[in-house]
Amino acid sequence: MPIRKDLYEQQMHDREAEAVDADRANRRTQILTVAVCLFWCAVGGAVMAWGVMTHDAAAGRTALSAGAQIATVGTIFTLLYVYRRAEQRGDR
Repeated sequence: MPIRKDLYEQQMHDREAEAVDADRANRRTQILTVAVCLFWCAVGGAVMAWGVMTHDAAAGRTALSAGAQIATVGTIFTLLYVYRRAEQRGDR
């Protein structure tokens, strides 16, 4: 039994709308992920800048190390979180 042409066109239109919505959600997630990663880099950079400008040598070395670790760990955890959410949604 062949599918009626109007029913087929309606299904095609629905699938195109769903694809546009999925692309929009994917783009929003990517932009938000980049923004959060840049936030972690900025926080790490601020801590490192404070470490460079402080007069206490021990605190400065600690801040330099902590700033690099904050930026790295924050970015890695953000990317892992986004990957896990994509797996739960069925994107991967």
